[in-house]
Amino acid sequence: MAARVAGATVLTGRDATREAVLDALPSAGWVHFACHGYSDPANPSDSHLVLHGQAPLRVVDVSRLRLSGAQFAYLSACDTARTTETLSDEAIHPAAAFQIAGFAQVVGTLWRVDDALAPSLTQQIYTDLLSSGAQTAAAAVHRTIRALRDRYPNLPSLWAAHVHSGA
Repeated sequence: MAARVAGATVLTGRDATREAVLDALPSAGWVHFACHGYSDPANPSDSHLVLHGQAPLRVVDVSRLRLSGAQFAYLSACDTARTTETLSDEAIHPAAAFQIAGFAQVVGTLWRVDDALAPSLTQQIYTDLLSSGAQTAAAAVHRTIRALRDRYPNLPSLWAAHVHSGA
């Protein structure tokens, strides 16, 4: 359903289509995607977020946008900041596309994330972020990941996937 929540547009289920997301992005300062992500190592421009319907939100779709009010994007999906050893000097992935579109700060993932842990990790990042302001997204991610690292020191697969990029 599409709904307005405290000034936010929420797209879920059948309303979360590529077209609806592309229509909503120009007026969004903050965006959060909780969906599946797909990384295409052979053609990174086809890496995408999986939305409702047949059309995904591809890197090329997002990187073509010029969003003047964009501030913060949280891509809670697998592989949204993944690159490959053959393209290690290039950053072509969904997280980079959101930065190119205008989002100053982006949280993405380097690999498949743990579905059981991701919601609590996300909640902690937002709790920290909202108590300190959008200017400290990097610090909020850092503090949250450090706490998880302290809790699970021998399981970096649980805490090391989330990364912040931007200023």
